[in-house]
Amino acid sequence: MLTIERYNTRRVLVDNGSSTDVMYTTAFLQMKLDPKHLKPFGSPLVSFSGDRVYPKGIISLQITVRTYPTQVTREIDFLIVDCPSSYNVILG
Repeated sequence: MLTIERYNTRRVLVDNGSSTDVMYTTAFLQMKLDPKHLKPFGSPLVSFSGDRVYPKGIISLQITVRTYPTQVTREIDFLIVDCPSSYNVILG
C-alpha cells in the first residue's frame, strides 16, 4: 500500500526495471484528481510485447511510503495511462 495525495492506494507494483512511474486512469478517477492539472505528454510508452500506449498526460503527486517514524514523502511525476491493468500504480 502507498499513500498518494492522502489517498491509500492498494495494488502497487514496484518495478525496478520500469523507467517511469505510471498511474492507471481508474485510480486517477477514484482519487478525484482534477484532469486540468495534467500536463501534455507526447511520447508513447512501449511494453515488453512492443505495444504502444499514449499517456493522457503527466502529473506531479505527493507520495508517502511506510508509517511514522520511518516514513518517506516524495513528489513523483506519474504518467496517466488508460489501459487495463491489475495494478493501480507502477513505480519505477
